Amino acid sequence: MTLRANLVAAAVAAAATAVLVLALQRLGFAMFVLLAAAALAVVILDRPRVAVGLAVVATVLVEVDPYAGVSLGARLYGKVPGTPILGIECLLLLALGSVVLDASRRGRLRTPRPLRLPIALVGLALVSGMIVGHAAGSAPHPIIDQVRTILPLVLLPLLVVNVVRTQADVRAAIRLVVILTIVKAVIGLLALASGTGARPIGVGGHLTYFEPTANFLAMALVLGLVAAAVRRVPVGWRLWAGGAITLLCLVLSFRRSFWIGTAATVPILALIATGRTGRRLLVPAATLVGVALYLMFSSGAISASVDSPVGQRLTSLSPSKLASNPEDRYRIDERRNVVAELREHPVAGLGMAQPWAARYPLSLEHEGGRFYVHFAVLWWWLKMGVLGLVAYVAVMTAGIALGVRIWRRATDEVIRVGGLAAAMAFAGLALTEATATFVGAEVRMTTIAGAFLGLLAATVMTLEREPPRPEAPPPQAAEPVLTAAGV
Repeated sequence: MTLRANLVAAAVAAAATAVLVLALQRLGFAMFVLLAAAALAVVILDRPRVAVGLAVVATVLVEVDPYAGVSLGARLYGKVPGTPILGIECLLLLALGSVVLDASRRGRLRTPRPLRLPIALVGLALVSGMIVGHAAGSAPHPIIDQVRTILPLVLLPLLVVNVVRTQADVRAAIRLVVILTIVKAVIGLLALASGTGARPIGVGGHLTYFEPTANFLAMALVLGLVAAAVRRVPVGWRLWAGGAITLLCLVLSFRRSFWIGTAATVPILALIATGRTGRRLLVPAATLVGVALYLMFSSGAISASVDSPVGQRLTSLSPSKLASNPEDRYRIDERRNVVAELREHPVAGLGMAQPWAARYPLSLEHEGGRFYVHFAVLWWWLKMGVLGLVAYVAVMTAGIALGVRIWRRATDEVIRVGGLAAAMAFAGLALTEATATFVGAEVRMTTIAGAFLGLLAATVMTLEREPPRPEAPPPQAAEPVLTAAGV
């Protein structure tokens, strides 16, 4: 640089510093941060990929639990001071505005065509639940609070398909998911090792993440690496190391439902990935896996004498242990009461923000527990009637079907493996939600599920112009595919 250019740069830096100091003195730090955030929002509005990516990345990294890793949950998932809007909703609204502005310039707003039916069913179910809940006496604010946890399932697919338009975009999105998952695993393990993320779970030991988002991502990455191994897709040692770290984080989360979801879907995924021969064995193999899991836990094949925290969580899956554990017993009692409610209201359900009645004794009583159900199918049915039940089944089925469709049609091995992993991840999520409700009841998991659905829909839309992929043997490429992609 010339002397003149250096002098100009120094003058600009000095002027900027002076403006910054003056702004801090005159406006105060809070107002300055607000103005800086507004200026940043204006910049992001012109960059839809950045806006959508920011919303997804923040949702993944920021935990609600103040003892788990990056814990700004009170700010991101709480209401912005002076407004009824949540912090995460501000990011989603910013992303929506950016996508709409970009679409107006291009003259077209893409819609997630492969998801039109599931999204329409979710919309109809929401309207039904609101009407029934209001008629039953629910106040407007509780109804709105419940609806806002479901809306990301409708919004995220729209946002994602408008920023993921090519196969290069799909690969970049897969790369982002992989990196975020490994980063979350590292943060969780570091928090566990330092004691800052420790949280007793009643069986001894501590955990990494109890909330579903990180565990769902970990399950998806493990499934993806299994598919890559079966297909012999080289991924590089760094990704294998990241996968090992992620698997360890999943194990140390002590989420039994995600353990079962992963263990049950890995054999099925491996069979599908082997090709046509494996798919012929899919149904009998899945049956054998289910029978084996049942016999393992019901017969006490996992000895109750295992003293490690992981062993204690495994033995707690035994039917006798489930009946004796107060928390697990509560789920059984809860389900009995909810089924009784559904027998009385089989079509319309109870409606939004309506508690279920305790007709039968409960082993425990949780604050606000009557508004929640530890079984997603029953939660959607109870809140939104038969339409809610159908909508939930349609959403989960769409996730599995779109992933399998990508697996069958894509020519890029990374995209194929990603599609199959996503399909099995949705299958595993459906299994985990037999013991707890995440999608629809929890804004973080709903946002991530919506983002996954949007990515699947966007991928299918990029493949529509290609002919179906013929069955081919596993690739023998020497160069690591994901390493070449930048992972």
